[in-house]
Amino acid sequence: MATKDSTTEAPASIKDYTLEVPMITLEEVVEFVKKIREQGLETASMKDVAEKLGYAAATSTPFYRRLVAGRLFGFLPKAGVDLTQRATDYLKPQDEGASTKALTEAIKGIPAYADNIQRLDGKRLNLELISNGFETKLKVTKPAAKLCAKIFEQSLRFGGFLAADGVVQSRSEITAIKPANTVDDPHAPQGQVDKSTNGAQPETQTHTLYLNKNKLRKFIVTAPLDLDQSELDRITGWLGFTFLVEQPPKPAAPAKPEDVI
Repeated sequence: MATKDSTTEAPASIKDYTLEVPMITLEEVVEFVKKIREQGLETASMKDVAEKLGYAAATSTPFYRRLVAGRLFGFLPKAGVDLTQRATDYLKPQDEGASTKALTEAIKGIPAYADNIQRLDGKRLNLELISNGFETKLKVTKPAAKLCAKIFEQSLRFGGFLAADGVVQSRSEITAIKPANTVDDPHAPQGQVDKSTNGAQPETQTHTLYLNKNKLRKFIVTAPLDLDQSELDRITGWLGFTFLVEQPPKPAAPAKPEDVI
């Protein structure tokens, strides 16, 4: 008579939640910790925090998922709601680039996120494939996996890891575009090379392209010193996708002799 092997482990049960990846977006976590700071709740009890922020209880699912996501992104400590240095760097930055660095570390600090970014770098994000991966690796239900995949996409977009055309890109490859209201020094040389490490990446060059004669409309880009053809194709494709291009009106056709009365 066969006996049951006591060392054989039963398969892990499939859950509709996970503690390994956030089930709340990074943007929602930012709003959550911002409210904690604004209302001075860093040292309050969980019960009081939940009550002050409008949740039914500290054990309610919406509140608990925000706590878990805040800890996974590194904006909250393992216990309590006293904001971490990363959260402070984002909400109240004291150095240039501190907010961007905080978001980058928040995203890459989650192993499953970092692995996917590295694997998909330069490729278009496919939510179905991400969902399938989460379903298998995290042992969650299909609806839970789809939710986690959507949150992954939205968090990447908020954190700057997703281009406008849906291509995943690491922070070191993001082209820095100055805001439209940036005022430039008119005496600064064009095509200036910036070799500092404080910009988007070391060894970059900045170019200004004036779009009209009075130089009121311009396009400014900071990019690496050299590009390969695939990078150039990717940039031009992004430009065509992102900007609204207005077509000039077609000139009226000259009247034909038979049309003249």
